[in-house]
Amino acid sequence: MLASAVASLGSATRGAMRNGPPPRDVARRTRKEDSRGGGPFRMAPREEDADATACAAGRARRPHIVTLMADDLGYADLGYAGSPLIRTPHLDALAASAVHLDQFRAPTWCAPSRASFLTGRHGWELGLASAHGWTLIANHTLLLSELLRSLNYHTAIVGKFHFNPEGGRLHRSGGRFGWGFDEQYGFTGGMSDYYNHHKSWSRNGERVSEQGYATDLFAAEAARIIDEHGTSRPNRSLFLWYSPNAPHTPMQAPAAWLDRFDSTLSPVVRTYAAMVGCMDDGFGRAVAALRRQRMEADTLLTFLSDNGGPLIPAACNGVLRGGKGTPYEGGVRVPAFFRWPACLGGARAATPAVAHMVDLFHTFALAAASDLPAAQRQRLATRLRRKAPHSESLWPALREAASAASASAGLAAGGLAAVGAARKALEGEAVARMRRRQLVLQASASSSGVLRGRWKLVLAGRRCLALPDGLNHTASMTGFKADKYLLWNAIDLDRRNASAPNASAERMRAARRAGVKLQLYDVIADPREARDLLAPERGGGDAAATRLVGAMLGHYLAAVRVGRRSLARAREEKRIPKGIGSHGFEMTVWFCHQVQLSFQPRAWEFTSRELTCCAHANQPCANTEVRGGPGAKTRLPKFTTKEEWRRERERAMRFAYEPPAVEA
Repeated sequence: MLASAVASLGSATRGAMRNGPPPRDVARRTRKEDSRGGGPFRMAPREEDADATACAAGRARRPHIVTLMADDLGYADLGYAGSPLIRTPHLDALAASAVHLDQFRAPTWCAPSRASFLTGRHGWELGLASAHGWTLIANHTLLLSELLRSLNYHTAIVGKFHFNPEGGRLHRSGGRFGWGFDEQYGFTGGMSDYYNHHKSWSRNGERVSEQGYATDLFAAEAARIIDEHGTSRPNRSLFLWYSPNAPHTPMQAPAAWLDRFDSTLSPVVRTYAAMVGCMDDGFGRAVAALRRQRMEADTLLTFLSDNGGPLIPAACNGVLRGGKGTPYEGGVRVPAFFRWPACLGGARAATPAVAHMVDLFHTFALAAASDLPAAQRQRLATRLRRKAPHSESLWPALREAASAASASAGLAAGGLAAVGAARKALEGEAVARMRRRQLVLQASASSSGVLRGRWKLVLAGRRCLALPDGLNHTASMTGFKADKYLLWNAIDLDRRNASAPNASAERMRAARRAGVKLQLYDVIADPREARDLLAPERGGGDAAATRLVGAMLGHYLAAVRVGRRSLARAREEKRIPKGIGSHGFEMTVWFCHQVQLSFQPRAWEFTSRELTCCAHANQPCANTEVRGGPGAKTRLPKFTTKEEWRRERERAMRFAYEPPAVEA
């Protein structure tokens, strides 16, 4: 299988690895790449983009677009995902009639994930590093809200924004709040106390001081916006990004929600479960408002989490390894579904297409433009390819899955009939292509990851893996710059050797000389990422594995090259706040510790699973199956007694910590 994967790498990947040296005039080259669509990652417009929303053609209105985005939610922490503890009746009801994206990935940190959602571009394309998000989005970057507003949508953001507020001044995209939003309520930082709100708490950019639990306040505001829109703007479509900060730390929940859960649970787990339940209730209030206003059938509703659940204190990612801040599946693979009754039908469906947060940009834009003349839609598709070259339309995959589910359920296809049988062959080809797509999931100083179809390459830095015990998790690591990505200085070497017959082997040797550990997984056959195909006991990788890893490293180095240019351009345009050095913030211990805890399989299974998924069931993993994720199950090491497990769990919980509050 590895040999066939290597044989199918294709000329596009080889081209991405053979780029010439970066020019001296960095600003001029990056502007040219931005206008053309990303340099080595440039893609030509695809045929299916022009009519990707054929199922919506001829409808009376453009769809309302509502995105429900959880914050740091565990992959298995939903009722419909099989959680033994958490109940999410509102999301469960929506999931029962939605198209699920089983292979959906997101950036592993909050700020890059939200930037990808709003721009259709990866964090490393924008000059973002780790979670800090200090680089302001450039004025020439097209925003989803800006684009939808130009199509006569009323745009609103409720909840956590996590963008530097100065960007609204620099990015002239309109709206009372800026950033292309007509309405805003919430905060712009990365984390907020749920009762003593973040200092940036505001309405339409104006600071306000309000009392109440944040999740409840966001729910009330989202319902108000929907009700007001249905009453006051019946002929306009709504774009609502409803993004509460739950269940992100700090662990705080109302007493009424805590009382719904067993008092013998770990206090942290009990609070986390209450926070998720309250979040679900808020989403239910928004959907109830859509029904009151008779907007539900014409609403393209999407639910997802911004990244995987954190390793500590309480999130459960099921069988998936790692969590927030790591390139393992637990950090980047998140629950996601699309629901649009008027277009996608009412049967539950799923697609195996590899999808990413950046794809929502292209997908939403085409849905909003479904009533434009064909020539205008084609021009829009070309513009999207130029401004967001990695953002793929998910409509072929969504249509294919919904059509199959409707047919198998014996339901009328409704709006799907407009797709036409002539498109089936093209859709099958498009979905197959997306299953093979290659993504740089993360480029950072602590760890990085590349996905190519079923293969995942993980890169981990030596400094993080050698982190000593007992360090303060909020402390900075002197001299360890957060935006100096792994293999930052290996690009020149790669350029000289890219065309050599042994280029793949040389890349692997160069990575190891630089102190970068490499792991390779088949995430389809091994979703737990338990069998490293490069491990010594598996031969350390044969010739086929070496060629595959070398190609993936080449793709990663091309992304680092783009990231370096993006950072250089951000500094040139003065988009980095004062006081930040030439290489940004220093790495925080918390970020490194996530990688260290995930990298060793035994440490991961013992420490993290016992504290999270098993704690949700309130018994050792030896006595309960860990479920969730892509249908896999596992049993973990045994404790002699349940009391022994409780003592070990409480001892470990004393070292539970929260990520540092970062002003963005």
